[in-house]
Amino acid sequence: MLKVAGSIPAQSQLDLPHKHQMALIDADLTSAQGLQDAVAAGKALLAAMNAEIHPALVRLAAVQEQRKRFDKWKTKFSQTISRHLNNLFIHLGSKARRSNLTETVHKRIRRSLQRAQMGYGIIINGRRLTNLRFADDVVLFSRSPNELQEMLIELNELSNCVGLSINYSKTKIMSNRTPTPISVLGSEIEHVDDYIYLWQTVSLNQGLEKEIQRRITQSWKAFWALKFILLDRSINHRLTLEALNSCVFPVLIYGCQTWALTERQKMNIEICQRKMERKIVGVSLKDKVSNTGLQKITASENITEKALITK
Repeated sequence: MLKVAGSIPAQSQLDLPHKHQMALIDADLTSAQGLQDAVAAGKALLAAMNAEIHPALVRLAAVQEQRKRFDKWKTKFSQTISRHLNNLFIHLGSKARRSNLTETVHKRIRRSLQRAQMGYGIIINGRRLTNLRFADDVVLFSRSPNELQEMLIELNELSNCVGLSINYSKTKIMSNRTPTPISVLGSEIEHVDDYIYLWQTVSLNQGLEKEIQRRITQSWKAFWALKFILLDRSINHRLTLEALNSCVFPVLIYGCQTWALTERQKMNIEICQRKMERKIVGVSLKDKVSNTGLQKITASENITEKALITK
């Protein structure tokens, strides 16, 4: 609130209610109420910025400071609107492109692969599985290097027929046998021990171990990215714990529906959870508060139990 001694008219004209300030700083344009609040805040800011101030008051430090705040809120609000519209346009455009791909190109490739690869792939529960598809990510299954070579050549030819091409720099081979060089159009495909598919680490040798460590690392990155909220002692820790549960823990247990955790892996996840909660509530090991005591303070559920429930 602007306070200028002896200048009540200037104060009332340049004052912006707190709810409008919050709507400008953190506008929610995804809900009807949030959009209504944002529009009201925008109009209030415009009125305040265009308010006529007596020339004698314009040079007052308080007035200058308030106008700087107006500019800051205007920039933040403009960025939020621009980002929202950009995401909206991208979503609509991607939706149209995905729809077109699904109805035409994707089906054509799928049918051609099914016809061309009748004898390829692996048998699972009596059914032949040659490939997995998600958007433009494709996984091919084969029983031998020669079979995989033929499948890649056919996929490349079918893709070219509809104007698509394989990105060989992102294409990898993972095998449970001795690596055999495989190339398509002169491009040799790299053999790897693990790779990331649909944002999860797939590994033949380490099972889930590498993925769990990656989840823990990614969740700490999310934690530190939100440290200005999570570690702010002026905010009630109930709210910061809600932010932790909503923004960080989903990163920690992403893809847990496919997990079969060992006791050691469960322990590593729980250790990560408790460390984060201790940082938020300001309790260290030196305070001799057990995990049971910490759980009473945070009133939080065990994250590994939540992961098992979602399976």
